[in-house]
Amino acid sequence: ETAAAYVAAADRFGLDRCRAAAVKVCASHMEHAPSLEELPPDLFLLVARSEDRCCAGAAFSRRVASYYRTRAADLEDPGDFLRAIGARWPGDAVDPGEALFLLGHALDHGEADLAERCVAAASRSWERTLFEAEPCPDGVDPEILRGVPGFPDGAAAAAPPPPRRLL
Repeated sequence: ETAAAYVAAADRFGLDRCRAAAVKVCASHMEHAPSLEELPPDLFLLVARSEDRCCAGAAFSRRVASYYRTRAADLEDPGDFLRAIGARWPGDAVDPGEALFLLGHALDHGEADLAERCVAAASRSWERTLFEAEPCPDGVDPEILRGVPGFPDGAAAAAPPPPRRLL
């Protein structure tokens, strides 16, 4: 629980070996480490890019999105941050619930690799991605989704008629 505080303190006092040990602990528990959002961007990148990181792609995307939401104002260059994160992305997975958020920022800052991962994740589960987005993604009129099976506030669409046999 306190490893992120140790990373920051060791960095502040120039204790490189202590910082490296704390980064290793944070990276190996990245998925559940409670206070990574408190780290400045350069230290978060040390954790996120660490060889000791034990966090799969979908969980990693949730962590990156959470950090980005919390600390976007502190990022000197969001594009550089996303490129640095994307260079060490574990696999291709992105959590579908974070795909549109990350896709928007990846496109805004020219991060093509992350954008491709996000498009793939959103397209694999497009219904979940659109239905769970709060609020509805920019440019998507929720009225066009009425009648789509599974749309939360709409009636289920009637089943299409079976194809007619020609023979």
